[in-house]
Amino acid sequence: MAPPPPSLTPAQREERRRRAIEALARGLTQKQVAALLDTSVASVSQWKSRFHRGGADDLAARRQGRPPRLAGNTPIDRLATHLLAGPPDAQGLPYGVWDGAAVRLLIERETGIQVSRWTLLRYLDAWRVAPPALPSAPARWCAAPRSAATMVVLQSGQRAYPDPYWLLWARRPRGDWSVLAYPHAPTAAEREAFVARLLILWRGRLSLVAPPGDPLWTAVTLAQCGARWPSRLIPVPADPASTHAHQKTLVTPN
Repeated sequence: MAPPPPSLTPAQREERRRRAIEALARGLTQKQVAALLDTSVASVSQWKSRFHRGGADDLAARRQGRPPRLAGNTPIDRLATHLLAGPPDAQGLPYGVWDGAAVRLLIERETGIQVSRWTLLRYLDAWRVAPPALPSAPARWCAAPRSAATMVVLQSGQRAYPDPYWLLWARRPRGDWSVLAYPHAPTAAEREAFVARLLILWRGRLSLVAPPGDPLWTAVTLAQCGARWPSRLIPVPADPASTHAHQKTLVTPN
């Protein structure tokens, strides 16, 4: 196995951002630039947005280090208002739902600070948007066997920071998660829109499940989603003999 590539210095990362903008100016697509510079399309999109917003100066290396303390009215604390104001793409970020990458990009954009995964989890806990613990193993909710690799767990709940709001969560067994916030209990249409954004985020064949008794992700909601995308959501009958029976759906891309 080849050794991992060495980490780039801040100056090298800055030079890569400038090369990306130059390549885009020559007519290359974001996908081509990402392949040329061995980076992701999302990074190229971010650099392009930074260049359009602040010019070449906004491509300069940014400071790293310990983020500001989580205290009331600090800039980092006020970032929670962005998460509660709607999806990230409505706020100029190249994501349809809030996940780890989207929140880290938001923090970097607003403060110039790059945070680790563990620091990010501290912020999410403090902002009260982190996914709740599962009541039991998702496989126990299923009347028929499900592949853990395809499963997406849907949850909903109400929090306050400081005002009350509702959250819709989705998570994968490997740890990926997504969330959107609402000032009211999300309507059926808003729940369907959340599922639509998940279909864009997570490719492949997915199995949607929800904890029994979830206030919003009910069998009726999943049935409504199935009617909305009949070619992509296939309902799976629940086993009435199972005490953990709950309606599931399989999601397949067009």
